[in-house]
Amino acid sequence: MISELLQSSSERLAFLKDKLKLEDALPLLEASFEAGVSFRFYSRGASMLPMIVEGRDSVSLVSPDKRPIKKGEVVLYRRGNGTFVLHRLMKIEKDGSLTMCGDNQVILEKGIQKEDVIA
Repeated sequence: MISELLQSSSERLAFLKDKLKLEDALPLLEASFEAGVSFRFYSRGASMLPMIVEGRDSVSLVSPDKRPIKKGEVVLYRRGNGTFVLHRLMKIEKDGSLTMCGDNQVILEKGIQKEDVIA
């Protein structure tokens, strides 16, 4: 049953892309990761322009437990205030914290912890 739901999740999310908030989709994202499959969603915002365009591009997420994240990859994380952010990993600091930045931004966001990474 769950595999059927997960297989059709991309089509459902494509239909709901303007209505579904990522926070509401977290249970499906977690179920996808538990089943060992990726999760696709449509990103919002302009911070990753020109690579990711809102309303046009979808993003395929994989569990960070599946493989370690590397410098240069696009990572989904959650800030302390609950905001979801999809930015590029610029550097893994000596203390293990992460430095992120959107492709369309110039200010680095430092101090992201690995436990804040969702995908």
